Parts: sequence; structure tokens; C-alpha cells
Amino acid sequence: MDDLERDVAEQLRTLLVADPPPAGLAERILTRTAARRRRRRAVAAAGAFVVCGAVVVGVAGARNGSDPAPAAVAVAPPSAVTIQRGLAGGQRFKAMALGSDGTVLGTSVSVGSDGASEPRGGVWTAGPSVVVPRRVQSTGAGSLPYLWTMAVGDRVQVWPEGERLKCLGPNGVVRTIGDGWSGRDRFYTERGLVVWGRVGGRGVAVASGCDGPTRTILVKGLLKGFSYPLAFVSDGVKTWQVDVRSGAKSAVPRAPRSPDEIAAGPNAIAWVVGDDLTIRDRATGAERSVRLPAYESSSNQVSVGAHVVVYSGDDEDGDGGRARVYDVRTGSYADERGPALAAGGWLLVQAGDVYKLSRR
Repeated sequence: MDDLERDVAEQLRTLLVADPPPAGLAERILTRTAARRRRRRAVAAAGAFVVCGAVVVGVAGARNGSDPAPAAVAVAPPSAVTIQRGLAGGQRFKAMALGSDGTVLGTSVSVGSDGASEPRGGVWTAGPSVVVPRRVQSTGAGSLPYLWTMAVGDRVQVWPEGERLKCLGPNGVVRTIGDGWSGRDRFYTERGLVVWGRVGGRGVAVASGCDGPTRTILVKGLLKGFSYPLAFVSDGVKTWQVDVRSGAKSAVPRAPRSPDEIAAGPNAIAWVVGDDLTIRDRATGAERSVRLPAYESSSNQVSVGAHVVVYSGDDEDGDGGRARVYDVRTGSYADERGPALAAGGWLLVQAGDVYKLSRR
């Protein structure tokens, strides 16, 4: 995505309109356009998709005084828990969120003979000790366009219900929150808080769990990521980090003014601009850049765990995808033949009809 596309997307998404388009429409159009452009000018990238564990190359040098990035090395796949994707009626579980405790939250899809997938709704959960997904709640047909993102935190699970959010807390009660959520941006939960951006970029809402009070931090811009206690907000001019405890904000040093994607974890913050993934050590400020392959994806996402950063894309119409997994400890990366998510010490990778959940 070039500067013009980013500017247009930012302006469109910050306008408050009476009849908003379907969730994620602008992002999907721009993502597909950018993906096609990258494929045309980087045909060689097509050969870079290899199974995790093979050697890959192309890590750019480190910046800001850090050591040069080492050559990519073979990464031995760790032992993993196998989570079944098969559900009743021939449907398949599709993971949407991964928690730092290994909890997986997702929905169901049906896959036709041509490999195309269609959302079927419902909320399901799995994890290290729940290898057959368990239904949490049904969802109405009107919620299908919004079931493109979910969030898992400390005993809190959140999913969309139209332009509101459903929140399942430790007491097992599902409550409705999310006043002012646009339906087009991601929301987050961590340390018992649920965080979302208010429609039109008019502030960051912070709810204390599923049944506590909600307050709004008045900051202009779009919520791009959250890692307690910092919310990351882009106003098209700068990227800000906002402390949700106090409301204090400061510019993220050397961050792009309008990143395509941004995510943070306990040890690193990562963002994507165009074809480049930048990973910054939150303790030292050292940065590394990874050139991204050209994914033909309906949606791309960055997730950050304790030791790995994942750039993942779902197939435009199918049931698969691709992911690049970067190990911040070694500076090496490997490509996966399936979408992936990272959180805490966990890595989740789709492998055909199952998910592999491993400690990383």
C-alpha cells in the first residue's frame, strides 16, 4: 500500500457517515489492490513460500546500532497440540483470536468442493486442553459480516454482535458492551480490560471487564493495537501510544505516520508499511526489518507473542492462507502454509484440517 492509498484509507475511515459500508470493505479493496501490485513487481517472491523449518532468506539489516541480522536458519518445529477443525454438519472451525494462555476463539465456516469458504457463524473455543472446539454461543445471521475479528484476554472473551460487542467473563455470563464500536476496526482485551476505538476516530473506549464501567480517552485517530497499558493510535500524521490508565499520550519514536498494521507484545512492537515489517525491541529500541512476501489475501494481520512476531494472511476466497513467523531471539524467520497467530508464549498455525498450537 503506497502513501496515496494509506492517506485515502485513513481519511475514509475517520469520516463519520450515517450509512457505513460493510465491515472491512475499504481495507479489503486496498489490500487486494496492493497485493496484486506486489505480485507484478516481485514475481520471485512466489518461490519463497516454504514449509516451516526450511531455510529462508531476505532479512534486512538491523538498525539503530543493533547487531546485523543473522542469516535465516532452519527452525525445528516444536511439539504441538493438535486442535481439530471439524465441527458438526461438516463445518470447520476458523480461529480468530489467540490468548496469552493458549485459549483460541473463533467461528465456523463451510468449505465447498471448490475450496471456497463461507462464514456460518457461532462462537467456538479451544485450547491446550480443549482439542475439539466447544460452542460458546450462537450468533444471528445479521452478525455474519462482523465476525471477522475477536479477542481473548485474561478469562475474558469478546466477539462482535452487529456493531456491538459480546463479552464473556469469568462468571460465565455474556454481556453486551462496545457502545460506539464501528464494526470496522479491531478491538482488544488484556489484564481484564476491553479496549476499542469509537466510531469516527473520536476516542478510545476502555471497559473494566464485561460488567464494569466504560470510560473514553479523548484522543483523535484510529486504534491500531493494544498491549497493556498502551493503546496505539494513528491519526494519519503520527502514531501515538496512549496509557489507558492515565490517558497520557506520546508519539511512538520513529513510527510511521499511518501504518497498515501495528501490534505489540511484552517484548516487541511491530508494524507493516507496504512490503516491510519492522520489529522493534521495546527494551532497547533496536529495530529489524523483514521484507514481506506478496500474499493474495482478503485480510492481513500482525500478532506479537513473547518471542515471535507473525504476519499472516487469509486466502481471498479459500480456507487457507500464508504466514511469516519471525523469531525475535534469533533473527530468523520461516514461512507457514497456513494462517497463524501469536500471543504470550503460544503460536497457532492452521495446517489443513487441524490447527497446531505450540509453545514458542
